[in-house]
Amino acid sequence: MSLQAFGVDGEVVYTPGHTAGSISVLLSSGEAIAGDLLMGGWLGGMFRSGQSGYPYYADDLGQIRASVKKLLDLGATMFFVGHGGPLEAERVRAWLERVRDASRSRMATRTD
Repeated sequence: MSLQAFGVDGEVVYTPGHTAGSISVLLSSGEAIAGDLLMGGWLGGMFRSGQSGYPYYADDLGQIRASVKKLLDLGATMFFVGHGGPLEAERVRAWLERVRDASRSRMATRTD
């Protein structure tokens, strides 16, 4: 949903995963207001606030990964999250690759 009618150069993007109805706002500048889709750092961002991670609560980890990828594919360059951060896109992309690889390894182990 475009936010142009409200004077905001950006759009609302459906990003489920933390909860089923989660959304993010992606501005034309590449800044994504992602709330609890991701967490920056540990202990609410008190330590390593620029390091990407799953939020404290996740309804569906697969949907979180898909939603993060969606924002990256739409051009997100910086993620502003509810706890910690902000998170640079390249660090988020590297985190996403690590968690996908770990998820695939767990799935392969289960089917062996």
